[in-house]
Amino acid sequence: MNSRFAILMLLTVFAGMAGVRAEVTIRIDESSERVARLGGTRFIQTEKLTVESDRTLEGDAYVFSNRAAIRGAIEGDLSLFATDLDLGGTVSGDLNAFARYIDIDGVVDDDVRVAVESLKVEGTVTGDLLVLAASLYLRPPATVRGGVIVYAADISLEGDVKGPVRASGGAVRLAGNFGSDVWVECDELTLDPGVHIAGNLVYKAHNAIDPPAGAIGGDVQRIEFSAQEVAEEKDSESPFSLSTAARTMLHVYLAFVALIGGVLLVLFFRPFVEGALGHAGGATPLVASFGIGLVCLLVALVLSLVCLVVLPLSLGLLSALGALIYFGSLLGKMIVGQILLRPLMRREIHPALALVAGVGVFFVIDFIPVAGELLWLFFTIAGMGAALHQLRCSAPVAQASSAVAE
Repeated sequence: MNSRFAILMLLTVFAGMAGVRAEVTIRIDESSERVARLGGTRFIQTEKLTVESDRTLEGDAYVFSNRAAIRGAIEGDLSLFATDLDLGGTVSGDLNAFARYIDIDGVVDDDVRVAVESLKVEGTVTGDLLVLAASLYLRPPATVRGGVIVYAADISLEGDVKGPVRASGGAVRLAGNFGSDVWVECDELTLDPGVHIAGNLVYKAHNAIDPPAGAIGGDVQRIEFSAQEVAEEKDSESPFSLSTAARTMLHVYLAFVALIGGVLLVLFFRPFVEGALGHAGGATPLVASFGIGLVCLLVALVLSLVCLVVLPLSLGLLSALGALIYFGSLLGKMIVGQILLRPLMRREIHPALALVAGVGVFFVIDFIPVAGELLWLFFTIAGMGAALHQLRCSAPVAQASSAVAE
């Protein structure tokens, strides 16, 4: 599930990179919204996005918003970063969302993949429902025609689910109609009297259940927790530790964020990006960029400590350093993609294509315990150095241009 999630996200962005057009302005809910277009894909950034019931947005949309209310139709995939999403309309493609609260009472004609604090579904999902959440509530008349894979602390599944279900969480409640097998791993499992499972029920829970008569069409199998698992649970891990599935979803989230940030960086600052990549185009320039970035990092940290007595100045330096590290990490991923693709394509690589390749590489090596962190650190510092070098080289050009104009 997780690798499929990552691959589909990467391909979604890559598919929109056929061409770049200028910024345009559209009107949504009587408010002017600035939209960047990359091929047939829209990038929308706004405080509140409202798509009224009589409006249709054609093509894939990437939305950065505090609140979003979709009552109309989106003819394509919707990928969204928001605090709240209220989806009462129609999404003809996939829904990929990272939010705090999501309420789906409309229709999604393909898969739903979300990382969210609380998800409530009362509408229709034609594809699969893939969820990483604190709580998931699937309530009537909700219908999922594909399968459900969910990792959450609190899971309540009602409504109709046609495909197989795999649920992992703290408390799991089954109260709907399930057309295939159901696999559950949890602390406590509850079956409501109205539940019906057409296939087998396999569960791993601390409590034994007594299914209502006729509720299970197939076999019921309980898997006991091993003594080692019980001991580990009692010893308990750190509250900050994550399961393998949660770590994978976190890596997917970070890769997705890097793709969006990198695409916007290329879209609005392409000359700067190409110049920075040019400064790290070989082994020697790459090492030189790493040295520049390392010196900058150390100097910024020392200055921040020195200026700690003047709190606003110290916070300003740390904020600037944080921004430089973030953009350095994006450029570092582009550098890696450029290094890998240039021998294969034997021509200059488009920064967006280098970004996709670099993000894919780092998605894999991030799972390597020590080497992954060291490689990320090296190329992030090298990206910082390349950015600083480009800023230094472009400054005299800007001054000369202004002198000629005078």
